[in-house]
Amino acid sequence: MISEVRPATLHMVWPQIEPMIVRALRHGQGDGSTPEYVYKALLEDETVLWVIHDDEDIRAMAVLSITLHPQGKKLNVELLAGEGIDDWGDELETLLMDFRDLLGAYCIEASCRRGLAKYLLRRPLWRQKAVIMEIPSNHEVH
Repeated sequence: MISEVRPATLHMVWPQIEPMIVRALRHGQGDGSTPEYVYKALLEDETVLWVIHDDEDIRAMAVLSITLHPQGKKLNVELLAGEGIDDWGDELETLLMDFRDLLGAYCIEASCRRGLAKYLLRRPLWRQKAVIMEIPSNHEVH
């Protein structure tokens, strides 16, 4: 099941999703953010939180944002982390498309780590449109 978490109840799920957010920020493009910043954006309704769960057990989470561009609105998957994507990926994709249509957005976009990109490329509706490269200031070799 996938449910939206509103700001008033964020504190109830935060202990379960914070480790997922930390992992997503570390492995994706989130090195410019912090869990505290994500919490604040969710609390102030700047982003949307969906949790994938079995009753009270949260298996995964998605943080979404909506941005306005000259072409129109874009639905952004800011963070996606957790376990069991093969079990809930179809449902999440359907809900994302429904949300996109409800918003009147022209696309859904996700900046992904390699593993998630590999998963999405196997799905018929997703396509790769860019690759993000970086040279960190400390020049670490990964």
